[in-house]
Amino acid sequence: MDIISWNTNSLRKRFNDGHLKWFLDGKPDILCVQETKANEEQLNETLKGFDDYNSFYSSSTATPGYSGVAIFSKIKPVNVEDSFIDGNFKDEGRILKAVFDEFTLLNIYFPSGAGSSEKLKHKFEFYEYFLEETKIMQKKIEMHGKGSLEDIEITCPKCGKKLGGNETFCGVCGSKVWKR
Repeated sequence: MDIISWNTNSLRKRFNDGHLKWFLDGKPDILCVQETKANEEQLNETLKGFDDYNSFYSSSTATPGYSGVAIFSKIKPVNVEDSFIDGNFKDEGRILKAVFDEFTLLNIYFPSGAGSSEKLKHKFEFYEYFLEETKIMQKKIEMHGKGSLEDIEITCPKCGKKLGGNETFCGVCGSKVWKR
């Protein structure tokens, strides 16, 4: 299964600039996007070629045009939530939790905390809620196999070269490849 996660810093801009051609050509099973900077209606007006995907969005209602996450999936999830369990941070458009038959996918745009002590405090509060959410989820998870970062295949986003799990530099185009 191919799952790609990408902070686009404006999904509509990336689409209009042609930067999503690799996605439309490659057709991964799931694409998680952070910083869409648009609501569902705006994204549906702009994005073409995503018809084969189930689409889920969480957009900021607190600050329209800021943050936002989306999941495009060929596999229909059993359930999708756009906040932590207690509903916190829903208005920020930072969270999509998709529950599939075999796994749960968290697509989260974490706050940076830069710029002021209030933003830093907000970041730490978000992390506390995130850790609590994962503790609750962990109680529900049954492990279905083993793996490590070394077993993961990574593709260079610039040239498409397949890289091993330990590689952080593409020898073909020279791009730095970040793993999270």
